[in-house]
Amino acid sequence: MIEFEDLLALWKPHENMAGLPPEPIRLWGSGGCGIWLSETWGPAVPYPPVDHRNGNFNHGYIRSKGRSGEVAAIPEVQGWPELQRILDIVNATESPIESVGCEKSFFPMSEEGSPRLKLGSYIDVVFSEAALNDRPR
Repeated sequence: MIEFEDLLALWKPHENMAGLPPEPIRLWGSGGCGIWLSETWGPAVPYPPVDHRNGNFNHGYIRSKGRSGEVAAIPEVQGWPELQRILDIVNATESPIESVGCEKSFFPMSEEGSPRLKLGSYIDVVFSEAALNDRPR
């Protein structure tokens, strides 16, 4: 795991990056987890709620950029202050990026000596200035 303050320190050298990196930049990784800066496209926004009928429900896109208090209304952050905190920072008015999707889920583990459950999560982010998302270099 990585502490959020440590992740922010790893992001700092890239915060003034003009455009997307030509190759993914791995900010951090451990085991099967990682955080990258990448030009790979995420979900098209806005997107509606979707019931996948397998126990998973996508609550749809909620624009939170520069809207103090909106992150707290995102169903995926309920009961997860750490996820809410990073989304608050990513979506702050002064941040060059914003979130377009997030999720967290528990996964059963079967390896001997490992916990029985593992928590996984992701946040899709894009540059708030739309033109930066179209320029890979």
